[in-house]
Amino acid sequence: IDDYFGREVLRTIVRQPLVLTDTDGKYDIFVNVHGGGTTGQAGAIRHGISRALITVDQDLRGPLKKAGYLTRDP
Repeated sequence: IDDYFGREVLRTIVRQPLVLTDTDGKYDIFVNVHGGGTTGQAGAIRHGISRALITVDQDLRGPLKKAGYLTRDP
């Protein structure tokens, strides 16, 4: 993340679901993104991480949904 996203705000966006669910550093995450700008890619990664987290632990759905991380951009 640090190598790809030069701006701290984008790195923060990507890590938000992990920080919210207290799982930062618990998983190794590999991501491929194509197209769009880096801001859109950061949002897409946040969405994907959020969806992956709820497949591991369904109880995380509530906090992630409340934070808006499960809402897809139109």
